[in-house]
Order: sequence, then C-alpha cells, then structure tokens
Amino acid sequence: MAFYRLVTALVLILNTGGSLEAEVRSSIIGGHDAPKGKWPWMAHLNITSDGKNRWRCGGTILSDQWVLTAANCWNRQPGPNMKHSFLSVGSHNLKQESARYMQIDTVMTHPEYRAQGSGYVNDIALVKLRKKLIFSQIVAPVTLPSIDDTFGSSSECWITGWGNIGTNGNQDGGMDACKGDYGGPLVCRKGGDYVQVGVMSYGSCGLSGRPGVYTQVSKYLRFINDYIKKDSAEV
Repeated sequence: MAFYRLVTALVLILNTGGSLEAEVRSSIIGGHDAPKGKWPWMAHLNITSDGKNRWRCGGTILSDQWVLTAANCWNRQPGPNMKHSFLSVGSHNLKQESARYMQIDTVMTHPEYRAQGSGYVNDIALVKLRKKLIFSQIVAPVTLPSIDDTFGSSSECWITGWGNIGTNGNQDGGMDACKGDYGGPLVCRKGGDYVQVGVMSYGSCGLSGRPGVYTQVSKYLRFINDYIKKDSAEV
C-alpha cells in the first residue's frame, strides 16, 4: 500500500519564457518532508474515471472556492468522473484524518490547451468546488505574481508534491517532479511572502539533463481572474 506525504525541494529556475524550466535534480525526486503547515495552499486531487482507476495531481488554493492545477490532469481517456473525484486540503500526510475532503463542481481547462511533442501547451486549469472552504492556519490561499514579476537563478523557489514514502526515484539528475506531482506549485520568495510562479506541467522524474517544465502563472492571470471575479460578481 502506498503512503503519501507532502515533500518539498529547493530548485533553480533556468529561464522565464512562456513556460518555466526548473533544474531540480524526488516522487518529488530528491526532496525532503515539508514542515507541517508550511504550504497551507497545497491541495491534493484524487481523480477517477470509474471509481476504480485513479490518478493523483497537485493543486493550489486560489480562493474559498477555486483551485489552480494543470489541464493535463483532466485530459485522460476515459475522462474523469466528477461525481467520484474529490479534492483534499489541510493535509500533510494523505492518511491523516484531519484532511478536509471537498467535492468538485466543475473544471475549466484553458481553451487553447493541447499536447505538443512530449509535453503540453497552455497547461493550466481551474477547479471549482461545490462548497466554500473555511480558511485556517493550515488551509489558506496562495498569492499570485504580478504580470511584471521576474524570477530567475538568483530567486529562492520551491516545489511541493505528494511523495510516495518508500519509493525510490531516479536521482541521477538530483530533484524533480514526478508522476502524481503535476498540477502542483512552483513558488518563489517575494519579500516576506511566497508567490506561485509556476504550475507543474511535465518532467522526467529526475533524469539528468532533462529539467521539469512549469506553466508560467503570470502569463495566465487574465484567464484565472476572469473566472474568479465573474464567479464573485454572481454571488
């Protein structure tokens, strides 16, 4: 039986084009246990097509009813069954009884999302919950970057994901995101706060010379805000 707990790793951003590449040499390959409550925006998506076949993804809390993740988490055949899929927050270990389980209402993938080569383009999606979250010290929204924010090799950045305890990844390249981590955040320090710079899109699970690739959040602020602000205006 697999047991998963929150794992984190400090990474180096290589470039800031339409997507981000992180030279990370931990699932997460080469990381370490995250301090409890350190990343209160971290969410876990348990997705299924039929109640039996399941896959995991990460996500981040944007507001009391919206979560940010990767579009590729939903692009599976057969497609996800929203009635039986769910999201959990407030978790440090996925076997914890303290986790809050939330039903999913709808998923909005970017209209121009597509697979390209061995990766994806516009790999970003929004998940709307059926009920609103109640924030606490261990459940809180992430801060988004501004369109002008820039981060690079001198920035302090971290990736977080749900590591499988006892499973050894390929550590030839050091640290990286792996299966089950996609959709999770790349956050960087900005002043005394953290902002979400990227969404885990795809990677090589630690293979040397093949950095993980992240969707650059600042390029999609309009996509994100259009849905969240429209939803708030309708309340």
